[in-house]
Amino acid sequence: MAGLLTDAILTAVILLPGFLSFRIAAYIAHYATYKISDLQTTIFSLLLSIAVVIPTSYAAGVNTIDDAGKIFQPFPLVVTIISAAAIGVITGFGLRYTIHSRTSGGSPWDEEARKNMGNYAVVFTSGGDYYLGWIHRMSGDDSDKRELVLSSPSKLFVDDDGKVKSVIDLHAESILFKDDDIKRVFLDVHD
Repeated sequence: MAGLLTDAILTAVILLPGFLSFRIAAYIAHYATYKISDLQTTIFSLLLSIAVVIPTSYAAGVNTIDDAGKIFQPFPLVVTIISAAAIGVITGFGLRYTIHSRTSGGSPWDEEARKNMGNYAVVFTSGGDYYLGWIHRMSGDDSDKRELVLSSPSKLFVDDDGKVKSVIDLHAESILFKDDDIKRVFLDVHD
């Protein structure tokens, strides 16, 4: 029975500070919005726990696994919490200003939705029609199907060479395109 209690305490000492560090780092680096599996969370937390347990063990004078209970004394417990928070903050800012600033997370659909909200776009539908308007709303990957709403839409009539022959204002506030309707979206379109 004592061995089971020791294993539970050791698991708590090793994993919990890492989970705290990981949550702080994910919040600061804006990774909370991305889908991270439980396995990835556990692996990252374990790696951060190693960085937390080393200074805590040194401060508590833990030399063997049997001494792990010393970490729950007041001073080493405070050092554990402070170390976990500090490592989480350092990791979070490190990710935010190095890796995260050079990469974009999520799907290309979501990234373009964030960058081009309020810009002009031309939607080419699966029926072969072209529509011009302001991007009013784009649904993301969280929903079952992707949707796009154009404000102040106009229908474009295009010849075989791709040149616009005429434009007809649809006199509508907006038009909704569902996932199956959208064949292609052209961005950075100028009036």
